[in-house]
Amino acid sequence: MLEINFNNEDTMYILGDVVDRGPESILALKHIAVTNNIFMLMGNHEQMMLDAVTTGKRECLELWINNGGYETFKGFYELPKEEQKEIITYLSELPYIRNVKVNAQNYVLVHAGINMGTNWRIFKGRLPTVSTADIIKRQRVDDVLWIRNKFI
Repeated sequence: MLEINFNNEDTMYILGDVVDRGPESILALKHIAVTNNIFMLMGNHEQMMLDAVTTGKRECLELWINNGGYETFKGFYELPKEEQKEIITYLSELPYIRNVKVNAQNYVLVHAGINMGTNWRIFKGRLPTVSTADIIKRQRVDDVLWIRNKFI
């Protein structure tokens, strides 16, 4: 097991996908939710779980289970109803995008990627000036959770 000696002076950013990462995903999620210096973003597995447990749609449950959600599904439904509600609330409040500043450097954190929304080859090596704020405004939930294409 890898130990990082994480302490109260540290800050951890988790870019999603805590859910469905082993038989103790629910335990890990509960720990993260109550730890003040750990900040989590929504990942596609958290979104699949949230959709499955809140919509009641069969296709949402099937998508989640077919993408590795069975262990988490079992663990979630073994919890008392109050703890299930707490997890649903926590997941539903997770941000999709987070701006952070570390050592005077600004970062935009997302789970999967940023969709620039333009075919940059048409500029023949000269990229237009676009602000980070403009790029963030253009992002769709599907982009930041699922993007698989190459991106800048």
